[in-house]
Amino acid sequence: MFGPYSGLTTGTISFTATPYDQAAPINTQQQDVAITPYEDKKYEFELPPTSKAMLITITALLDVDGEEIRIIKKQSI
Repeated sequence: MFGPYSGLTTGTISFTATPYDQAAPINTQQQDVAITPYEDKKYEFELPPTSKAMLITITALLDVDGEEIRIIKKQSI
């Protein structure tokens, strides 16, 4: 996550790993987000090695300079 934004960015970012052969996720992690104006920041999550095909979903629920936003990114691995 990175700026530039003229105000503070706060919220949460969550990571969910769901195997394609299951309906429920096997791994869910969440981190608080706090980014000052024009700051670059990385948020990292760990997934134990597996041979199963997974759907990874990253969801960011943020307040960016006073405006609420939601970003969702999905990736197969």
